[in-house]
Amino acid sequence: MSCQSYWILCGHITREIIREGSTQQPFAEEAAICEFCKSGYTQPLSQSQRMQQRTDFVQMTVSFFSSTLEEERALRAIPADRVSLTQFKRMLDILRHLDQAPEYLPSIEPELSSRMWSLGYALARSAPRFLLEMDLPTLWYQAQYTLDIVAEHSRQYRLDRLSGINTERPVLPLETSLLSQIRYLKGYLQDNWENISQKDRLNILEFSTYFLAWREEMEKYELQGQTSSRERLDAVSSLPKVSLENLDDDDRNCAICKDEFGVVFQDKKSEHPVRTPCGHVIGSECLTIWLSNHNTCPSCRAILDFSQDGEEAMSGELQHLDNYDESDYF
Repeated sequence: MSCQSYWILCGHITREIIREGSTQQPFAEEAAICEFCKSGYTQPLSQSQRMQQRTDFVQMTVSFFSSTLEEERALRAIPADRVSLTQFKRMLDILRHLDQAPEYLPSIEPELSSRMWSLGYALARSAPRFLLEMDLPTLWYQAQYTLDIVAEHSRQYRLDRLSGINTERPVLPLETSLLSQIRYLKGYLQDNWENISQKDRLNILEFSTYFLAWREEMEKYELQGQTSSRERLDAVSSLPKVSLENLDDDDRNCAICKDEFGVVFQDKKSEHPVRTPCGHVIGSECLTIWLSNHNTCPSCRAILDFSQDGEEAMSGELQHLDNYDESDYF
């Protein structure tokens, strides 16, 4: 005797006993009725029925994991010092709910990853206030998410440094101090999961200082980035505008979108050229979007300093380059 699975018309799966060597047909005796819904069947589902069933199931699953999206946004918007214990536990429940998303849904995986990261960040900011109320699994889970967030910030910082993005923002000073302490907390909980005593639990609360210090550093990091971005965006309006008639042929297209200046396209307004402190001509609309996440020139990757001292220093460097003569060195 051997076992084989058959799809039945109601969409459930049943295991049928078939005789070896017989044709691949359901051998139905007492199992002719589905034990889940008691609906009868006579043959497996067709290919089109199976495909439709899978499509319906994927849509149902996507809808299920999207049902908490609005609630997540509302919870993430609450300031860390105003989050209640009930709201904290609800965020943790949603996070665990998202963490159980099936791996066969690649279409929503990037969105789920972003949502989980944002929720984990919101939880980490509020965690120090609720360490006394956390059970050990929750505390371990929180330490893990804190480590993940710090690691992601460190990775993004290194990528930014390589690409010239926001290089004035310092790396989070956690890799050798706070990060090592939080990593120790996670390892301690994992190694002593079943044998941890109440005294040990009280000692663990000392790590709340590391969570608090981490949150303070994160807030300074975010505030510095927001201030720098705002200053750069405000500076775009003060950049010298360039007349279309005075443009060289090489400067008649925006360095970012490559559209020709002064030409109105169907999907947007025409680009108006401005000159950066390093001397490049770029569309003002594109430059505004660029500077919301970058602090460099999109053409030469020079760091853009819009202060008066910075512009004077950059002008001096450009003047020095203009006076450069290769014959002096060869």
